Amino acid sequence: MIVIFVVSIILAVFLWQYVFLVYEVKINKKIFTEKEKDECVEISVYPINSFGMKIPFKEIKAMFVIEEGADAIEIIENDFESGKFKFQWKDKKNKVTIKIITDFSLFPIIEKM
Repeated sequence: MIVIFVVSIILAVFLWQYVFLVYEVKINKKIFTEKEKDECVEISVYPINSFGMKIPFKEIKAMFVIEEGADAIEIIENDFESGKFKFQWKDKKNKVTIKIITDFSLFPIIEKM
């Protein structure tokens, strides 16, 4: 009985430390074309565990700040709760710099396009 309890505690600690704890934050950038619009870009932020896999049942809140080139894009979606930012290019000649701030990042993530 005690052995089962100890093994259960060790398994729970292992799962918490290596599977469900945020080790790193990754950015997923998708570029696609909508039917009636030009090229759109969707940036999403998701947590990574120590095995390098997406953490199940967890989303990260992220704040997206346009540092440079705000006049070159049109924002379609800026969802703080789910960590998604979607925009469409107005003028693709200009460069856009987006700063991504999350609770799990030590420093903000700078994404240049």
